[in-house]
This record gives sequence, C-alpha cells and structure tokens, in this order.
Amino acid sequence: MSRRNFVIGQGRVLLASTEQGRFTAERDRDFYRVCRLIASSSRTPLTPREIVARAVNHPAPGYYVDYTYALRVLGNIGKMPRADAAHASRGKWLELYDRCMEAMAAGAPGIGMALVDVLASGRASGFFISVSRGLRILRDAERR
Repeated sequence: MSRRNFVIGQGRVLLASTEQGRFTAERDRDFYRVCRLIASSSRTPLTPREIVARAVNHPAPGYYVDYTYALRVLGNIGKMPRADAAHASRGKWLELYDRCMEAMAAGAPGIGMALVDVLASGRASGFFISVSRGLRILRDAERR
C-alpha cells in the first residue's frame, strides 16, 4: 500500500505524493559516487562527515523528481512568498521554479515545456539533502 506524504507551507498543502521515493535509489547511487570522488581526489584524509558535507553541496546530475509531481508542486511554489518557498525541500523547489521561469523567458511556451527542458538538462546545484541523511546514504552504500 502506498503512503501519502504532505508538506504544509503558509497554511496550505504544498505537495502530496504517493511516489516520494521513486528516484531515491538513483539519487543515493549518484550521491555515493560523488562521495567516492571527493574522498579519492582529496590530498588529505577526510572524515565521513567532511566528505558528506562537501558532497551535499556538490552539483547533482538531476533533481530526482517526477514530472507530474514537480508540475503540481511548482504551481504552489509560485504562489508562495520566496522566503517560504526557499524552505521547501532545502530550496530544491525554488531552484527548479526559478530555472523554469528562466526557460520561459528564453522562449519555452509554458511551465510544462519549461519543466521538461529543465528536468532533461539536469544539473541541479546540489543534492538537497541534510548532512545526516548523506551520512546514512554513505553508510548504507558501504555496507553493501
């Protein structure tokens, strides 16, 4: 049975999805690869926390979100004050919204096509996860 997750912002539901974890495995694999890259390229030994602290802010290959889900969330993000929107998923949704607005300014015919362009191009500014979540991902990957 699927579970529905809700995030409340400014007194309204921002998002509701039964597919919260659909891209989790892909994100976790990519995150682990970045952690390994950071560890192997460091001139000095790093602790797991130091590796993860660098990795969470390292550019990510994508946003790890479903198109339909993202389109629904972006409709709500656009109606929120920017300060409130910046807190939703550690800023991921605001960054995605801003990139869609830039794509529309550059000629995308609407938010839907802009979102397709942004998701297809990937290149998120980071992984949008906490250091503690990153440490769990790293530990789980190293146990396998």
